[in-house]
Amino acid sequence: CTVEELCRTAEISKMTFYKYFTNKWDIGRAVIDITFEKGLSYYNNMIQEDIPFAEKIEQILKITMIQINAFGTPFIEDLTDKRSPLNTHFSAKQKAVSSLSVEFLTQAKNEGYIKKEIKIPFLLFMLDRTTEFFNDPELISILPDTKERGYELASLFLYAFSNAKNA
Repeated sequence: CTVEELCRTAEISKMTFYKYFTNKWDIGRAVIDITFEKGLSYYNNMIQEDIPFAEKIEQILKITMIQINAFGTPFIEDLTDKRSPLNTHFSAKQKAVSSLSVEFLTQAKNEGYIKKEIKIPFLLFMLDRTTEFFNDPELISILPDTKERGYELASLFLYAFSNAKNA
């Protein structure tokens, strides 16, 4: 999408746009920052809550879908495309989530919600690779809808390692 399209959609002039942003990538980074800040706050509060592990997984899926829907397909494609200027910024923000995820996953494993034979570094490795899976042409041919593909990957990741008898 172009700056002109952004301005038309937002019903602002290009002059107003350029008063605050240098280009469309600047606004993209601002959107990423705001979304991750809110998402991290929600995620941190949720993992602290005294609710069942299965409910936490459902809430993680819910916030993932809210963010996917809020971003929209073109923006998600920019975020996940390694050639996009937004990809590096997006990847750095994902790393911040990883450190919080280590705590959550370690606690869940210690409490028996994650299979004991699964190693946390492996889970993080797989989590880091979800973007690659998301953009894989074969997976896109199977699940062309961005939202559906995001949900399926999140579900697979979150449920595949859980210890169903304790969840």
